[in-house]
Amino acid sequence: MQLQVQSFLRKGVFGLLNSMGIIDDVSFGARCDNLEVLKRVANILYLEPNDYKAFLQSELKKGVSYPVARSNALKTFLKREFDAKYITEVLLDSNNILAIEYLKALLCNNSLIEPHLIVRKGEDYNSLNVVDNVCSSTAIRKFLENHDIATLSTVMPTTCFERLSGQLAEGRVPMQLKHFEKEILFSLRKCTPEELFAYADVTEGLENVLKKCSNEAFELEELIESLKSKRYTRTRIQRILLHSLLGITKDEVCNYKYNPQYIRVLGYTKVGEKLLSLLHNKANIPIVTSVSKYLKTANDTR
Repeated sequence: MQLQVQSFLRKGVFGLLNSMGIIDDVSFGARCDNLEVLKRVANILYLEPNDYKAFLQSELKKGVSYPVARSNALKTFLKREFDAKYITEVLLDSNNILAIEYLKALLCNNSLIEPHLIVRKGEDYNSLNVVDNVCSSTAIRKFLENHDIATLSTVMPTTCFERLSGQLAEGRVPMQLKHFEKEILFSLRKCTPEELFAYADVTEGLENVLKKCSNEAFELEELIESLKSKRYTRTRIQRILLHSLLGITKDEVCNYKYNPQYIRVLGYTKVGEKLLSLLHNKANIPIVTSVSKYLKTANDTR
């Protein structure tokens, strides 16, 4: 069975795939067409050899962000194996970085699932350009934000566009972080620094800065800009804000990111129906097709 993975939560999803017991292969996109190169990088990031860790610490001491420090450390560690320009190009591309994280997740889960690359073509991940009716997901989100229906209709599959445009017409999408501005600011202001430190991704004294800035900021964008730095990227800050809003703690992430508790079936086709019986026989965690029935069974067994 082959399953294409695009932008799921990495470690947890690969843990889920392993738990299913029926997944043999997984495919994902990358700009790099050499799977072995990506595997080599993923292996280093997973094992963290002493030399690599030393290079990483040296880079971090320079005050650069963690992603930049990691990239520089990898280039130094791999300079005897690969041309510096080539490995730099590999590590600069966001699609390659995501593919490396998928491969690392397979290693983290000690998985026998075989990875396959789909070489991505066209515009880069962050590009806003449309070329031959193809664009990046970033561009699609921008068109959504601007309610640019005309352009959306040319860059999306017809079925997807019809569903999305119907939701747009009813005012249901798109949801953005700024729509939760008041809730996020409230969730931060009501917490002590110690409580903020418990949230996932909050480290190294960031809880104190987070508390101070959230008390002073009037708007969400103002808060993000005040927190963003060489060490803390905008993406990480946004992730932390969502963690505070949803109450996601370090302990919860640690407990569940490698060990899925159940498989929730949202829907299936005729082919999927056949696989479902196989899944019941092969999976090593519960299969949930009906939440009410599952909860009743769980309560009856207590």
